[in-house]
Amino acid sequence: MELDKESFMAALASPQHMLVEFYAPWCGFCRRFAPTFAEFSQAAKVELPDLFVGRVNYDTNDYLGGSFMIDRLPSFAFIEKSPEGKKPLVRWLDIPKDGDSLIRFVKDGEWRQLEPAGSSIYSFYCSPLNFCGKFAGSLSEFAAFIGRHNPTPI
Repeated sequence: MELDKESFMAALASPQHMLVEFYAPWCGFCRRFAPTFAEFSQAAKVELPDLFVGRVNYDTNDYLGGSFMIDRLPSFAFIEKSPEGKKPLVRWLDIPKDGDSLIRFVKDGEWRQLEPAGSSIYSFYCSPLNFCGKFAGSLSEFAAFIGRHNPTPI
């Protein structure tokens, strides 16, 4: 599923764990990996019904890219839903070699071996510097809005 800010926040509110790919259409590796991720997504519907799988276009979702401080593409985030009342935890995956390794990563609980990087978009993700990331993402969203609605070129 292709995610924007609203659909991402709605998915984040669901009880399912999430696996999200951050990509850009101009990224060569992202384009080469897209069929593998699509294949994984289809297999996950059958083998991992409790997993939400989505993709975020970094170019059109500045807020999410800034909030998660994406510094390379593609980036893969496994978002673990915690028990009621706790914030979800984010774990960053190395670039997977194939769809089967992604299935194993979730099905066999390999994600538990990765150290959580923070507690998602709701808090100071990764470090206190994420405030800057969220602020930059919000400024980027605002600039894009102004660019779309301003008849005078800047």
